[in-house]
Amino acid sequence: MTDNGISSAFDRAIFATFSPSESFVREIGCAKEEHMSQRAIDFVNNWISANVDASRPADMAHHDRRPKQLAAKCFADAEAAGISVSEIKDGLGDLEICMITAIDRAAMAKESRQA
Repeated sequence: MTDNGISSAFDRAIFATFSPSESFVREIGCAKEEHMSQRAIDFVNNWISANVDASRPADMAHHDRRPKQLAAKCFADAEAAGISVSEIKDGLGDLEICMITAIDRAAMAKESRQA
């Protein structure tokens, strides 16, 4: 077990996904441009780490509202922090897609902890 309480390699991999780093938005293909604002990357990564907690994956076949709600909240919090919606959209494109992936990964991480 590591000092952060994560024992399995799978849990460490999932945890790394939610640790603030540039890799999350780039890894899942959210970053559109190589020159995306580092502060936008950091903000979205930190926001996802702090705000996305899911007990079940996104169910887009049944019009799951969570990705859209999370994206709207992320945009509102970004603007409150002085980061424009256009700065995030210019680098990320569709933030809802990022939120779908974040929800799915959070659900997988929760499921693996319960197993």
